[in-house]
Amino acid sequence: MKNTELFEFATNIFYECLNTMKDKNHDYATTGKITEDALKNFKLVEYLNIADMPSGILVRMCDKMARLSNIYKGGNKVNESCFETGKDLINYTVILLAGLAERQPQKGVIYDNRKPASNDTAEGFEGLSVSTD
Repeated sequence: MKNTELFEFATNIFYECLNTMKDKNHDYATTGKITEDALKNFKLVEYLNIADMPSGILVRMCDKMARLSNIYKGGNKVNESCFETGKDLINYTVILLAGLAERQPQKGVIYDNRKPASNDTAEGFEGLSVSTD
């Protein structure tokens, strides 16, 4: 795979992840209000005094990694592909980073508002740039 093919593949995967995140966030974190806390479903573990939010997200990430391992070994009974599980893992990583950035904004960068070098941006990726260095 050439660099350009990898970057195009990544762009497509990230675009799919963003759309999945938007759909699932609507189901889990909203009550019809856009201003609702996007991380409220993940913060529930703290409210219930089970664990802190980052630990709860890491557990979900471990579940996805275990599923990936089982799928790879041929033990997939849920009929979920490596791609679907991998995209879930990408989204949990983003959610973890967002939660950490929310708690420590001086240490985290939520987004980069510089314009991309090209005018070709996928919907929802405006203001994000990918470094190919």
